[in-house]
Amino acid sequence: MRMRGFHVYLAIGVVALLLVAVAVYYAQQKVGLVAVIRIKGYVLTSDAADYYRSLIKSASENGRVKAVVVVVDSFGGYSNYVEQLYLSLKHLNGRKPVVAVAVNALSGGYYICAAASYIFAHPSSFVGAVGVISTAPPLLVPSEVVLETGPYKHTGFSRLLFFSNLSHALDAFLSAIEEGRGPRLRASREELSRGLVYLGTEAVKLGLVDAIGTLDQAVEEAARRAGLAVYRVVELGEGEGPRGSYYSWSNVTASLLESLHPPPALYYAYVPATALASGQPWQWPAPVASGGKVVVDLSHGNVVSWWSLDALLAELAQRNVTASFYSSWSEVERALDGAACLVVAAPTRPYSEAEAERVEEFVRRGGVLLLLFDPSYEYVGQQGLSNYVTAPINSLAARFGVTFSYGFLYSESDYYGIYRNVRVRDFSNATLFKGVRELVLFTAAAVRSRHAAAWVSNTTYLSAAEVQGRYAVIALASVGNGTVVAVGDITMFSEPYCRIADNYAFISNLADLVASAARKGG
Repeated sequence: MRMRGFHVYLAIGVVALLLVAVAVYYAQQKVGLVAVIRIKGYVLTSDAADYYRSLIKSASENGRVKAVVVVVDSFGGYSNYVEQLYLSLKHLNGRKPVVAVAVNALSGGYYICAAASYIFAHPSSFVGAVGVISTAPPLLVPSEVVLETGPYKHTGFSRLLFFSNLSHALDAFLSAIEEGRGPRLRASREELSRGLVYLGTEAVKLGLVDAIGTLDQAVEEAARRAGLAVYRVVELGEGEGPRGSYYSWSNVTASLLESLHPPPALYYAYVPATALASGQPWQWPAPVASGGKVVVDLSHGNVVSWWSLDALLAELAQRNVTASFYSSWSEVERALDGAACLVVAAPTRPYSEAEAERVEEFVRRGGVLLLLFDPSYEYVGQQGLSNYVTAPINSLAARFGVTFSYGFLYSESDYYGIYRNVRVRDFSNATLFKGVRELVLFTAAAVRSRHAAAWVSNTTYLSAAEVQGRYAVIALASVGNGTVVAVGDITMFSEPYCRIADNYAFISNLADLVASAARKGG
C-alpha cells in the first residue's frame, strides 16, 4: 500500500516537473532576443563578406530577434564588400533597432557603424580614418594575339579620370555618415575628408559616436529601443568565423591587396603607411647608353627610365637632342665632357664630394643640371628610405643653393582630382614659364632655395611640417655659365600627366633651354 502511494506521488512529481519545464520553455519562446554580431579584421574577401551578411540576414529573418548589437573591430576592407555590409545593416535597422560598438572602427569599419541608430565606443577606441585608397589602373601594353574593342576594355578606367572615381567613392562614404548621424554630427565634410583617426572620447565630441560605453550598455540600449523589458542575449556565429585567411593590420600589405584585387581597385580601409611601402618599387629597365647630349644618371640607385621622362625626351628629340642613360658613375663622368645637360632624378644613394665637384664643374662651364625629385614611394623605395629620402639628392642639390624638403605638398581646397595633386599658378618672369598659366604636380616635394621660381598657393600644406604656406616647387639658378633647374615632381614629365593644365608648355620650354645649351656647346 505504501509502495503504491509512493509511486503515485512520484508520478505526480514527474508530471509537475514536466509542466514546469514546458511552461518555462514557452515563456522563453516569448522572451525577445538581442543578437550580437561581431565583425573583426579586414573584410577583403567574398567569403568574409558573405559570412557577415549571412549573420545579418539571420538576425533579420529570425522573428525572435528584436534588436541587434554589431561589435566592430575592423579597419575596413574592399569597397564593394564594405558597402554590402553597410547596406545590409541599414536595411536591418529599418526593421529592428541596430546599435554599434566601435571597438576599433577605422575607414570601412566606421562606414559599417554608420548604419546603426546609436554608436558606442571605448575611451581609447580608434575611430574615423574616413576616406578611400586605391590601386590605379595599369598601363595597357597591347597584344596582337589578345585583342580588345576599346581603349579602356582591359584597364577599365582612364588614369586621369580615376581621380574623379576616388572622389565619387569618398562622397558616398561622407553621405552615409551624414545620413546616419544626422544633426548629431558636429564634424564638417572638410574635417572628415582629412582622414584623421580619433580616439573614442574625441569621436563623441565630433558626433561620430554617441557615447562611451561597453557591450553590456549597448545591449541595454538596443533592448530599450526595441521596447524589451525582459530579453536574452545571443551571439550569432559564436565560435565560428569567415572561411579562409584572417587579415589584420599586422599582415596586410600593398602586395597582398593587389593579389586579392588586381588594379584598379578601391578600398575603404585604413592601411598603415609602412604596409603600403612594404613591396619593392617598380624597377625600370635601364636603356643602353648611346652618346647623347643629355646624360641621365642611373648610377645612384635612380628608379627612372625613358617612360618616366617620356614627354621631355620626346621634345628634346624633336630639337635633335638625344638622351643617354648610364648606370655607372665612370660612364657618366666620361659622357659629361660632350654633354649639354645632366639629369639627376630621384637618386637613392648620396653623391660623394668628388662626384659633386665634377657636376659643379660641368655646370660652370655651361651645362644644364636638371634636378628632379619625387617623394612617392615608387621613386624613393626602401633604399631611399634607408638613406633618409631627400639626403641623396640634397647631397648634390645643396651645392647649388637648393634643397628638397622631406614630405609632400597637399591642399584641401586647391587641387586636381585628389588632395595631393597641387596646382601651381605663381611664377617668376623667366622664359622657362612662357605661356604657362598653371601647372599641376602629382605628389610633389617643396623646393627650398633663394632661386625659387614657382610657388603653390598659401593654402597648401607640407605634410612633414603640417603648416600652410606658399611653398616653392621649382627653382631656377644661374651658376657660372650654366643653369640649374630643380623640380619637385617627376610624374608630370610622363603621359598622360604631362597633358594636364600647362604642364606640356613648361616641358617644351625646358627642352628649349637644354637645346640652346646643346647648340652653344657645339
